[in-house]
Amino acid sequence: MILDAVYAAGGDSIAGVARRNLIDVGYTDDQWRYTNRALRRAAEYVSPQTGKSAAFIDGVGLFDDAYNVIGIHRLDNCGANFTNHPGIREHAAMGKAAAAWID
Repeated sequence: MILDAVYAAGGDSIAGVARRNLIDVGYTDDQWRYTNRALRRAAEYVSPQTGKSAAFIDGVGLFDDAYNVIGIHRLDNCGANFTNHPGIREHAAMGKAAAAWID
């Protein structure tokens, strides 16, 4: 259903969730990883209506400590409001990941 809504809105990709700021105690890393896994499954689902799946921007791959692709400290995550809205550096990293599919 998520993928059908994406296509109905004219989209063709699903973005993973940015990792929340370290200070935000209302959302655990386990919940963050779970949400990204669910979004990945939604993107990989092949819609019976369109016969297509969607590209997926992996939030864990961009924000996890093991990878640290973005190169910012956890206290700087979600720089737009320092809780749950990605800032400009995070959006730039997501844009680079999306652009890599075009090449």
